[in-house]
Parts: sequence; structure tokens; C-alpha cells
Amino acid sequence: MRSPVTIRISFYPLCLGWFCLGQFGVVVYAAGHDNTILLSQVLHDTRDAFYRSPGWGTTAPYRTGAVPAGTSVRLRIRTAANDLTACYIRIWDNEASAESQIPMSVFNSDGVYDYWQGQVTFSKPVDTYYAFRMVDGGAMDERILCRARLV
Repeated sequence: MRSPVTIRISFYPLCLGWFCLGQFGVVVYAAGHDNTILLSQVLHDTRDAFYRSPGWGTTAPYRTGAVPAGTSVRLRIRTAANDLTACYIRIWDNEASAESQIPMSVFNSDGVYDYWQGQVTFSKPVDTYYAFRMVDGGAMDERILCRARLV
């Protein structure tokens, strides 16, 4: 059984000077569990507190991506609604040369976008970076959207 597909159509007037010919529709995107990830709809801004909290440079004296050990960092990513079947935060620890995956969950959906969220906490200082591993059925894509010393 195929999952529902989200289609957004926008209508625009077609005018040439003072003469209007009517309206035409434009399909912006279509999303569903179809083994295709709509990367054009993916958004994460590491400097925006909505997508990363505590945000970049908001914790004194840390004016980079670092936070004190033991601090939980909430990471969010926006995707097209109903596009992904799973999403993970991929953490790479440079000192231990180890990787871990933290599952994310959809915390909000407005019909156009799904907003995924996950928490990362380190007990000791570590040089790390994070990426998002996005899954839509058999399709998987990974985007390294930030390299930062989280702790």
C-alpha cells in the first residue's frame, strides 16, 4: 500500500502589463514514502536556536559551537512532510574514532514540513561533529551540516 503524497500547488496571476491572462498552477513538490528524499526541502541552521539549542555562541564563555560537558544539546531538522521513514543524528567522536547514532522523532508537522528532534549529551569534553542520516524506505542520505566542538 502506497503512503499518502503531499502536493502543494500555488496559483499565480499571469499578467503582461495591464493585461491579465488568468492564473496558472505550479506544483512545488511532492513527498511520500517513495524511496526518494527531497533534499531541496531539508533545512538545519546550526546558528538558529530553533534548530540547535543552546544555539551557536549563546553560552558564555563559549562563543563557538561548544557547550559545557553534561549539557544537553537539542538538534532539529526540517524535512518535507511525510518524506522520511526515519532520521538519526550521527555523532563522530574524533578522539575515540567512534561513531554513534541517536534516533530522532517528529515533534511537529504542519502539513508542509515535518520537524524532527533529538538530544545529544556528552559527559566529558570531546571534539566531535554531527550529521543527519535521513532514511526514506530504501533510500538513505547523510548530510554533514555542522562540524563543531559540542563539548
